Amino acid sequence: MERSRMNLPKGPDSLCFDKDEFMKEDFDVDQFVSDCRKRVQLEELRGDLELYYKLLKIAMVELINKDYADFVNLSTNLVNLKFTSPTHTHTHFLSPSYLLKGQSF
Repeated sequence: MERSRMNLPKGPDSLCFDKDEFMKEDFDVDQFVSDCRKRVQLEELRGDLELYYKLLKIAMVELINKDYADFVNLSTNLVNLKFTSPTHTHTHFLSPSYLLKGQSF
């Protein structure tokens, strides 16, 4: 998904950072922390990041629940997907165990 089309949860206005900073192509965590430290103590930044992380997790669960059938269909389609690897001449059938082993395509 393109970054410009993702919608992040709003979060409370009291956050010490702008959530849209995370979506910038040139996002730099060191610069982000440095900029935030000019305004607040590290403890407040950590607390706000933890709060926003919880909001992101909730949003992800809600998205999965909303589109649950699509996620199940995607998983089923991946398991049954037959493909030829660009580095191998043989054909693989993907299975959950094959994917969990971290096999590369």
